Amino acid sequence: MPWIEVISSPANLKTNRFPLREGPNVLGRDKGCDIEIPDPRISSKHAIIMVTGEKVEFIDQNSTNGIYINDQRSRKGDWPDGATVFMGNTEMRLKGGASVDLSLQTGTSQWGQKEIPLAPSGERTGVPAGASSLALNNANFDFNIVQEKKIGVEAQAGAGQPGLEDFAKRMQVINRMIKSVSATLTVNDLLDRTMTLLFEAVNCDTGYILVTDPANHDNISAHIAYERGKRKENLEDKLYSRTLVSTVMQKKSGFIFDSDESGEQDQSLSIFQLRIKTALCCPIHSEGQIYGVIYLDNKKRGAKFNGDDLDLTMNIAGIAGVAIENMELYKKLETESLIRDHLKRFCSPNIAEKIIAERGSSDFHLQSQKTNLTVLFADIRGFTPLSESLAPLEVAQLLNSYFSEMCTIVFANGGTLDKFIGDCMMVLFNAPMPVADHEYMAVKTAIEMKTRLRQMLPQWQARGIPEFQVGIGVNTGDAVVGSIGTTSRMEYTAIGDTVNISSRVCGIAKPNQILITESVLEKVKGRFRTVSMGATQLKGKSRQVMVHEVVDDLV
Repeated sequence: MPWIEVISSPANLKTNRFPLREGPNVLGRDKGCDIEIPDPRISSKHAIIMVTGEKVEFIDQNSTNGIYINDQRSRKGDWPDGATVFMGNTEMRLKGGASVDLSLQTGTSQWGQKEIPLAPSGERTGVPAGASSLALNNANFDFNIVQEKKIGVEAQAGAGQPGLEDFAKRMQVINRMIKSVSATLTVNDLLDRTMTLLFEAVNCDTGYILVTDPANHDNISAHIAYERGKRKENLEDKLYSRTLVSTVMQKKSGFIFDSDESGEQDQSLSIFQLRIKTALCCPIHSEGQIYGVIYLDNKKRGAKFNGDDLDLTMNIAGIAGVAIENMELYKKLETESLIRDHLKRFCSPNIAEKIIAERGSSDFHLQSQKTNLTVLFADIRGFTPLSESLAPLEVAQLLNSYFSEMCTIVFANGGTLDKFIGDCMMVLFNAPMPVADHEYMAVKTAIEMKTRLRQMLPQWQARGIPEFQVGIGVNTGDAVVGSIGTTSRMEYTAIGDTVNISSRVCGIAKPNQILITESVLEKVKGRFRTVSMGATQLKGKSRQVMVHEVVDDLV
């Protein structure tokens, strides 16, 4: 049977060999996929690899970043034996499949690369006069695509060799750029390597690379300047034409400006003052997103950039764009992981995940809303004399151990820790995330908490810690939940009569006692053994409340 060999990938893989079975094989980032490749740029279910005997086909499952074979994006096609396919940033090769003539299905050129069209001569493209344009929306700027050039068409017989040498040199530059990206750890290192390679391949006097915020191109986050092939720390922003750079940003186009082909009336003040004879500007890009600009210029009359220079720089800019995008993606994933871990130390996983999911949206602060929920309060009985008999550090260690065990039970049952109030804990069920049968889950949690405390007591008593018990109160009803507080400090919580009654019921619970209200009993009747405590007057309430004790484990 055929199998897939992973040649290179940013994912941490246990193996680079994935056998294929007859029929469909799902490839994606999810753990449930037949072929799991946790590359951030591979979709959760990226593609189906269909095997019929020795024949292998790939079918894109509406992935974000697509499938590339023979340098072209393809939604469905044959995958011949030995052919290389890119999905996300992962390069893979098929082994043991059938042979297929790829050029028949992808329509590639004699060089195995797509032609990138230049704007027709004289066409108004919105770039400065005297410029030839290559727009982002007119081509697929993958790093391995180079503009096709007819070798020796205008040359006499035998005069084609220099063109081939130039083509080979440019391909070597692109190959070295790709290798540089795989070894680059920082944006500044990437920019330095990019400019070094460009000065080797393109004849120019001055070069700049500007990295900007995709959401605000006026915000320059990184900047590098070269003059005559050497890095200069003292070159100022004003030494490049802002008019040309702005045009790149606005039009998403790479172009060549030539002052000899434009009159002085078509030149901006910055171009005129800097005595720019010719300039080449390309956007640093990936998937249509602009991350900055590569700017090269010549101030010597007669020095010209050509279409090959434009093609090479556009491809180099594309490689740099993909690298910067990946750096930003990894940084974002790392930041979110740190935020998630930090949040889970102080709030329940439910709230942590909701904050991560809604970060940056209008609902980020978990806007207040009326919700039907169940509230549980659990309070240690006799905590004051207990704390007096222990050193402060011992009290803190005891509470940490107790709360850790109790929170594990709460989270396992879908509860959300609202807050700790001294030695008391307040727990919500059905907010902010929905919990099916939340009244039942709250009572189940209370019983498991009481059971777990009984199991832990002998360990603590062996360390000289006095025995203690917990009283628990549970109520259900409508409450307002959301972020409450000031603009400088918000706290997710629930407020309302439902919460107050739950707190009061907990207050009258005796050690090792679980009390629930009539509204909770109506939802869980027949599933727990209970004893009616009758109508009870709760502190601060004008009317009595029916209270019931849960006296036994689950029925």
